[in-house]
Amino acid sequence: MTLARVLRWTAIACAAIAIVDPRVPWPVRQRPAVRIWTAEDATRAQLSARLGAAGFPTVADGEAASIVTPGVRLPAAPMRTPLYVLRGGADGPDVSIATAVASPARVAEQAVAVRLTVRAHGANGATSKVQLEHNGLAVASASHRWSSADETWQPVLSYLPAGGAPLRLRVRADTLPGERHDADNVADLLAPGMRGPVRALVIESGVTWPAVFVRRALEGSPAFAVAALQRATSTVATRSGSPPPALTRRDLTPYEVIVIGQAEALGGSALDTLRWFVEERGGLVVFVPDRMAAGTLPGFAGAVAFDSKTLDAPVPLRASPAGLLASELAIPRGLPPLAFALASDANGGAAVFGQRRGMGAVIVSGALDAWRYRERDGGAFARFWRGVILEQASAAPPPVEVTAVPSLARPGDLVRVTVRLRGTELPPDGDRIAIPPAGARVIDPVSRVETAVRLWPVAEPGVYEGEWHAAGGGDYVVDASIGAANGAATITVDPDVVRADGDGAAEAIAAHAAGGAVVEDETALLQALTDRFPPEVAMRPSRPARSPWYAAVFVLLLCGEWALRRRRGLA
Repeated sequence: MTLARVLRWTAIACAAIAIVDPRVPWPVRQRPAVRIWTAEDATRAQLSARLGAAGFPTVADGEAASIVTPGVRLPAAPMRTPLYVLRGGADGPDVSIATAVASPARVAEQAVAVRLTVRAHGANGATSKVQLEHNGLAVASASHRWSSADETWQPVLSYLPAGGAPLRLRVRADTLPGERHDADNVADLLAPGMRGPVRALVIESGVTWPAVFVRRALEGSPAFAVAALQRATSTVATRSGSPPPALTRRDLTPYEVIVIGQAEALGGSALDTLRWFVEERGGLVVFVPDRMAAGTLPGFAGAVAFDSKTLDAPVPLRASPAGLLASELAIPRGLPPLAFALASDANGGAAVFGQRRGMGAVIVSGALDAWRYRERDGGAFARFWRGVILEQASAAPPPVEVTAVPSLARPGDLVRVTVRLRGTELPPDGDRIAIPPAGARVIDPVSRVETAVRLWPVAEPGVYEGEWHAAGGGDYVVDASIGAANGAATITVDPDVVRADGDGAAEAIAAHAAGGAVVEDETALLQALTDRFPPEVAMRPSRPARSPWYAAVFVLLLCGEWALRRRRGLA
């Protein structure tokens, strides 16, 4: 058989194969598909291109791994495949608001303190500005210059709003030049509504000037409702407001703060009641003595020894609020466990310190003559004591504490409701604890529609939990009761709510639980995926007759047979 005939019959066979169009398994080296969770099309396109170049196709379902980009919430459902959280980008800096938390309580004339945690990746040398917005208007701001490639900044922004209703605030961080992910530069938060004044009781077993002027500082603010009892002698007493006739548990239950001038003059039963007030009731006791002698702190701050200092002139103490002055100081030689400094001298000695005890706290003042300089710096003495007492007293739990998480929700979100009865409200019954019935409902104040929330008791006595699915947009009130005690919380539902990016702990837990990891940039992501998913040989069905190369071979065969026939002089 001649070469021309071989080419002719081969071309005929190719044509017959093309007519049949068979499917032929073909070995290929491939990597599994991944899924990208992102809110930005540009980010999706760029990341898909890099993954595709590395052999990882992207799909919307049936993935072998999932990738969450910056500014996107973690999927609510548990991940069935490894989860990789991308914190930054390979190109340009990235700034994100990790947490944004407002002060838990607000009283009259008290500003809302918003504590932020801002993270930056690859922004060293740049300057970021964060601002607090209310109804689209900037009401507070702060700036920071980043000094390292990975840094965390924790500013505090203050805003004194008009009115007492809860209000939605927004925190915004400026987008840096070259920053590609700016969805996490914004976060919303809900500031609490204004509560009633803090109920304070001032007890002076004798005339002590520190207690007198701390009382006057509290009386001069609408944030406090003050009752006072001062005993000038054993038979003469001065009363202000409606102080209780005796220091019993029932008499002290309504109060949140107790200021004491001479604790050494109190009897043993009164001291036991004060310990109950702090450790179980969750109250705050403030000791403001005029001298630090033996018995001044009867067991409330542990066995603390003090060193006395008398200076020629008053010195400013490092404190927040600032401005406290004193020249006669009693500095503890060592702070007791769980104690923290509230005002310090130049050497770092705690002239005023606090200590957590049980559910409450104790404050001890060693700035013995600070009252003498109360008019300095625009009344810094009063500002200091009001601010410190408000901050520490805000931790005192109400009879019924109601919390809703998240307090800012989108329609359809699951809101977890927790109702907690204060321990002092639990009725004693020997070895048994009898808890009154509990109930909760979510009220729409506009339509007055109520939705019942089913509560379930948890292991801790007096604590109940329930769930509510956020309905349409609006402001809602969670009203809960346990027995005769009531409490409430506010929920704002809006489809435009933007939550803080998070501190990274939840991301790390979710990623490691799913078998993935948290990576800092796209290069690290590609390396992690490449190490986790090496290429595998798979048989992929193909149709060779549909390939352009198949047609090219067929044409070459025909051309070769025709050329040989022409050379031999055949038509």
